[in-house]
Amino acid sequence: MNRVFLVSLTGAIALLVFAFSTNGKEGMAFFFLGAVWLLCTLAVGLLRWGTPNPPSTNRFAIVGAVTGLFFGGVIGANCGLGSVVIAIFNPELMEQDFGMTFGAIGGGILGAFVLAFLFGIIQLLAVKKKQSSTHVTQCDNT
Repeated sequence: MNRVFLVSLTGAIALLVFAFSTNGKEGMAFFFLGAVWLLCTLAVGLLRWGTPNPPSTNRFAIVGAVTGLFFGGVIGANCGLGSVVIAIFNPELMEQDFGMTFGAIGGGILGAFVLAFLFGIIQLLAVKKKQSSTHVTQCDNT
């Protein structure tokens, strides 16, 4: 656990350092990616810190979040989500310069949240169904 936490923390900080050292528009994307990664790392690390038996990680939800981040970023960059994000957060920005970047960021974040939520629920329902079927067969055998 400690090794994974330190590697994740180092990766997030490396992205943030790279974002601040970049002069181009891509620095904003690296900043948001690094910031989200850092916040998630700190949240999980704080939830698990000091507990003798930390709760297990829902790996299926993590796969959903990464998948949603990728597909949401691609779809958000190509479907015009950038104009909506710019209109909400900073209407003074020029859409032709920042539309694709903000669309990718907004789509990635929305996709990660939605698919992590859905994949997590699917796994929890599958585990409950498996446990209930195991319980029924155990009751039938006695």
